[in-house]
Amino acid sequence: MKPNLSWLSSLLLLTLPYSFSSEPKKLSSVFFGRYTLEKSTNLDEYLAARGYKWLTRRLILIASVTKVIRKAASGLSLRYDMETLTWKKNVIYTDFALGTSFLTQHLEDGLFNVTIDTNQDGTVMTESLMRVENPEDHEMFHYTREGDYLIMRTTWKDVSAAGFYREVCSYNMNNHPEFC
Repeated sequence: MKPNLSWLSSLLLLTLPYSFSSEPKKLSSVFFGRYTLEKSTNLDEYLAARGYKWLTRRLILIASVTKVIRKAASGLSLRYDMETLTWKKNVIYTDFALGTSFLTQHLEDGLFNVTIDTNQDGTVMTESLMRVENPEDHEMFHYTREGDYLIMRTTWKDVSAAGFYREVCSYNMNNHPEFC
């Protein structure tokens, strides 16, 4: 007796278009560089909406923050590294591919599901953070480049904030990451 595989052709028709359309994305080199936080807007209100206490908000507001975005140090194609460096804790994402989720620690305690991606034309990079033990705690950061600045925007419960990171070093063919 032959097995009935009539459903197989339907399955292939459903999966083949998806597998051909999900090519790996490339992060625009406009985002590569080292940036230091120069100023923020509405951050205190945003942190209050997120439930941070007064003293914690004060410490966050005075903290020095550096962001580093570059091609992966591993040299793997279409892989990237991103660092958020602070006086309290550094968050380092290594060898991530755009649109692929990974688990990691973040500035807050706990484990987070993180996805870095871009919009269709590559002008906006997004960082999605979802706390594993509380999926309702989901933040989305949108990064754009404007002149010498990497601008990070986010909203929580209708309260928006922005961070303005000044570029201090750009990674290009003549300026390797180890020199920044």
